[in-house]
Amino acid sequence: MSRAVHEFRDPTRFVVGTVGQPGERVFFVQASEAGRTITVRCEKQQARILSDRMGDLLDEIATRSDVPIPPAGGEVDDLGPLEMPVDPEFNVGTMGLGWDGERGKVVVELLAADPTATDESVVLSDAEDAPDALRVFLTPQRARQF
Repeated sequence: MSRAVHEFRDPTRFVVGTVGQPGERVFFVQASEAGRTITVRCEKQQARILSDRMGDLLDEIATRSDVPIPPAGGEVDDLGPLEMPVDPEFNVGTMGLGWDGERGKVVVELLAADPTATDESVVLSDAEDAPDALRVFLTPQRARQF
């Protein structure tokens, strides 16, 4: 089976949400663009780490470049619930985060967990046998709100 890479170059939405009662919640990340929505399941800690690291990356960009970066602690525009039905494409295993200087956007890549992996090493690749991925390009404003 070939690899699926779900890419969102200008998402209208990139959010974390939950389903379930406290103590039994399941965490999801959703990206939407042009009438298409992709949902992936993640762990609570993964959502927290992604948010924290995204903030750290934006702070680093602000100190090293002339790119206008919104300050931390601003208002969040999107506090709405996840789009239903919540049907995840995959469970997140590895997460990647970077800066695309040409586009002036944060790049988030969430890779599917590989249940057959025998070690913790990860090789990011665009090969056909690489894990499925959700790749999202976020403006600094949208990344800060995440």
